Amino acid sequence: MQITRNDRMAFRSKLKKLLIQSCSLPIIRIPFAALYYFLFKCYQECLYSRYRQKYDVASSFEFAGDNIQITGGTVKLGSETHIADNSRIVCSAGQKVIIGDHCRIGPHVAIYTTNTRANQDFSQSVERREGDVVIGDFSWIGYGTVIIENVTIGKNCVIGANSVVNKDIPDFSIAAGCPIKILSTINNRNH
Repeated sequence: MQITRNDRMAFRSKLKKLLIQSCSLPIIRIPFAALYYFLFKCYQECLYSRYRQKYDVASSFEFAGDNIQITGGTVKLGSETHIADNSRIVCSAGQKVIIGDHCRIGPHVAIYTTNTRANQDFSQSVERREGDVVIGDFSWIGYGTVIIENVTIGKNCVIGANSVVNKDIPDFSIAAGCPIKILSTINNRNH
């Protein structure tokens, strides 16, 4: 038996009527971008809620952007502090990241507690360096800064954009560069 074009058209017509009759709910057309944005925001809120449960996050700490990642170790995030878009804290087991109160962490900032020593033979066992990272109260970390292991940034410090912080920074300092250099000190020490 051969199916003709008319048979196919009749079948489609009957199927269409059946679907319309069986569906009593109106079809809501939502643009894909709006749906994606809504679902992405729901995912982010769920993720940030899990961070608050898993780590020591002050109730007034603000996740001020999208794609903020926190993994591993012990992480303490202070009150009235915020971290911006696409920043990450990668804390290995047994290490700590402590960010003080009233800090501003800019977008695309990366904080690592483990690093691989560069000057070695990688065909042998790889030597890693580990250490805690501490950022003091009232400090500002600029866009794209990388903070590596075993570093303490003092209170009321400003770290310039795209810096690599590989050594301790004393209180009330302004520092920038790759590697980091102290440019000046802040004279107003009322805090």
